Formats: sequence, structure tokens, C-alpha cells
Amino acid sequence: MQDYRKLNMWIEAMEYVEGIYNFSVSLAKEERYGLTDQLKRAAVSIPLNIAEGAGCRTDPEFERFLWYAYRSVNETTTCLELTRRLNVSGAKDSEFERLFDHSDKVSAMIYKFIQKLNDKRFTDDGQRKTDHG
Repeated sequence: MQDYRKLNMWIEAMEYVEGIYNFSVSLAKEERYGLTDQLKRAAVSIPLNIAEGAGCRTDPEFERFLWYAYRSVNETTTCLELTRRLNVSGAKDSEFERLFDHSDKVSAMIYKFIQKLNDKRFTDDGQRKTDHG
């Protein structure tokens, strides 16, 4: 069990959600219950899954929640891309690029953490580590 509030990936994910919420006010009113809602829910699920996973008793359980968070980053990024393609936002291209870059950063942090969890469980040749060697 880890204090999720001290995990850099959780901190970064929270900042990302803030950026998504700030961005969402630029979306067209008719998207309030469609794309806007989906975008915000997908973004919020990133730090929620990190926090929930950090409360798990084992690394494999934690890893499962990190994969949920990772997939939620992909979902959020896809919502952003749809927003851009459908032209339902008053945001400039630079704002989209900033959010896409932040998506990539959060995604990479989660993926690296998953790799660290796996490194703890397996030897270099892919064998499961044991307590006695």
C-alpha cells in the first residue's frame, strides 16, 4: 500500500485533470452532455484509478488499476482528438498540443511505474522472483 498523494504520476494526473476541466469550458454548449461529459469522466478516472490501485495489497492488483488509468489517458486523448476534428471548441491548436503533450507525459509516467512493478517481480530472463533467491 502506498500513499498515492506522494506518487508523481498521481500528482501529474491531477494537474492534467485540472487542465482538461479548464479546457472543457471552451466546448460548445450542445456538447455538454456528450463529448464534454465523456472527456471529463475519462480524465477524472486517471487519478482515481491510481489512487484506488495504491490501496491494493499486492503489486499485481495495483498494476491492474494502473492499466485502467493508462487506458483512461488513451480515452481522454481520443476525446480531445474528436473535439478538434469536430471543431466543437474555441481552443487554439496550441492548447490542443499542450494537452496532447500532457497526455503523453502522464501516459509515460504510468507505463514506467508499471514496468517498475514488473521489475520487482521478475528476473531479467522473465522468471518470477522468489523469496529465497
